[in-house]
This record gives sequence, structure tokens and C-alpha cells, in this order.
Amino acid sequence: EEGRVVLRNYRKNGDLFWNELYLAPVRDEQGRITHYVGVLSDITDSKKYQLELERRATHDLLTGLANRGLLMDRIQLAVMQAKRRTQKVALLFIDLDGFKIINDGFGHATGDQVLKLTGNRLAANIRQGDTAARLGGDEFVVVLNDQERIEDVSDAVQRIMDAVLRPIPIQHQEITLTCSIGISICPDDSEDADELLKFADIAMYKAKEEGKS
Repeated sequence: EEGRVVLRNYRKNGDLFWNELYLAPVRDEQGRITHYVGVLSDITDSKKYQLELERRATHDLLTGLANRGLLMDRIQLAVMQAKRRTQKVALLFIDLDGFKIINDGFGHATGDQVLKLTGNRLAANIRQGDTAARLGGDEFVVVLNDQERIEDVSDAVQRIMDAVLRPIPIQHQEITLTCSIGISICPDDSEDADELLKFADIAMYKAKEEGKS
């Protein structure tokens, strides 16, 4: 029978490339297979394009963080794992304080740079198994898996707030931003992904009402 397979390869310098190998049998007059013919094609460009399309479907285009769809999948997975391990999951709903002033004062291009930098800082201050996502605008969510104590969540929140607070260079000057964070805990508040996100969102607005940061 004919066969087709995609191969992932690496060049000597470590660069990744993709081949598609097509094999077909060649038969003699009696119908017996005498040998095979193979065709090897380089499909690196089309494979990269396919992978990029898949990534765009699950990640925020501006920051590279998870988008809402991937976030909800990660929350559901974290909840299931927490049930098995009898641990907690913390959902942090993060909103930048005063971000509109940056957009209005410096322009949307500068605002986008601030959002990218914020996304990088969030990703750099969570563990490998945790998730950082951008919902849109200046709203971010962090999922902290496998939390044994509430104190561990508090430490992570402080670390994120400190990272956001670091000065940001903008047009030959530096600005500082604070953020307001709302927190929901699984299973204490809910074991449903949508409810956990809603409760964290409500808590974030409560934090802003009480003075931001």
C-alpha cells in the first residue's frame, strides 16, 4: 500500500525543518512488489504556516499569552488536577490601573508596548506549569496550579504586583504602573471555570473601588 508520513528533522546547526515522505510500491507483471519508490519533499514553509495558524487560534496576537479560549481549557484542566491531588487553584484577575492615561497621553502604539512588556513580566514571574493569559485591553489572568496554602498565593500575588510596578521606559522617560488584582480560589469559591473567572473579575473591581493597587 502507499504511505505518507511527515518527518521532523534538525540540521547540524540545530535548525528545525520538516519533510513529507511519500512511498509507493512498484509491482511486476505478476502483481508482486519488487521495490518501492519514495519522494521526499521539504514542507518546512507550509508546516510553519500551519503551526502559526494554530498558535493564532489559541494565543493573544499582541502579547503571545494564552487567549480566552486556551485560558478556559487551562482552568478546567487545573481544576481537575486539583481535585485529584486535593490541592487548590488560584485565579488572579489583573487590571492595570490608569492604563487609559497612557493610551491617551502617549498613543496606542506606546500602549501596546506597555501591554507587551506587562505580558512578558507576568510570564516571567509564574512557574512553568502555571498560565498567563490576556483577555483583551489591559485585562490579564494568571492561573496558579497546585497551591497547598493560601500563603503561597499571597506570595505569588506580591511577586506579580512588584513586577508590574517596575519602571517602564517610555519616550525618554520612565513611568510606573500599579495593578488591581481579584482572586478566586478553587475549590473554596467554586469548581466551575466560568464561575471562578467571574468571581475573580468581581473581586478585581472591588479592589479598584477600595483604592486600586
